[in-house]
Amino acid sequence: TVKPREPSTPPNLDELRALLGRPPRAFLIVRRHDANDAPWEFPSVRLPPRAAAEDALRRHCQSALGVIVDDAIPLPAFDYSHGTHVVTYLCYYCPVDCDHVLPLEYAAVRWVDQNQLAAYVIDAPGRTAIQHLPASDPKIQMRRNRSRP
Repeated sequence: TVKPREPSTPPNLDELRALLGRPPRAFLIVRRHDANDAPWEFPSVRLPPRAAAEDALRRHCQSALGVIVDDAIPLPAFDYSHGTHVVTYLCYYCPVDCDHVLPLEYAAVRWVDQNQLAAYVIDAPGRTAIQHLPASDPKIQMRRNRSRP
């Protein structure tokens, strides 16, 4: 007897996104390809099997951009279907105190003020990640709360 084939579900992958922010509210966006019509995105890397997400993100930022990430504040995760597969995006807000980055694994990098992000063609998962950004820098908010009597 032949059993009916089960509908196949697309494979699910986990991808890490670093929303690198520097004061006052500028974010680093990158292009993987040299083409002018390539969308901008936030630095990202697939989560390797059995790897800790924050450690993998820190390693990627250092090796791909020369940026050391001390704090990685998790944002709400979300799924995005690319048609043939579904990706779970694990996004982290990473405040950094640097102006210069080394585009070691990217064709282009750019610091953009949060209010100007809408003027850029950013990939769909990146646009969703922007919606999850905190209204203010949570690191600054934590410092304010600690300094109050």
